[in-house]
Amino acid sequence: YGDVVPAGVLYVPAKNSGERLSRRADDNEVIKQKLKNGRMNGPILENEDVLKGMDALAQGTYVDAYIDKKGTLKGNFLSLNNFRRLHGRIDEILISTAQDMHRGRIEALPVYCSGYERVCEYCEYADVCMREDTDEVRKIPNMSHKEAVEFLLKEEAENG
Repeated sequence: YGDVVPAGVLYVPAKNSGERLSRRADDNEVIKQKLKNGRMNGPILENEDVLKGMDALAQGTYVDAYIDKKGTLKGNFLSLNNFRRLHGRIDEILISTAQDMHRGRIEALPVYCSGYERVCEYCEYADVCMREDTDEVRKIPNMSHKEAVEFLLKEEAENG
């Protein structure tokens, strides 16, 4: 594809937001709620054309970003340089994971984060991993978009 420029990393919600409509909701209310429940979220390239390519009116209908009345981009945006940093960090993690797997180092080290503290209860491999409740876990901190970008920049500065 040549020199590819990222436009965003968007996540489609897999679960319903939990909001309920009244029994008397009309078709427009149902459509509005479905759009809200399916709105994608994640970082987007800080570029008005990119946002309008994802949501023509840039009103936050399909993605969790919009242009306000003053013409300011609102949402979770990343500069092209920060997207490149993120891409580099993801590559590092994938390479490290692949090398560990190649060496046979596959730890039973589940990820725990907000809302996912009981993952081992539903794991199909619980019988073979021999993990105990007191064993170490990887804890993923709950960060805002801004905190995550600051963390990425700090990590890069510390590790070169």
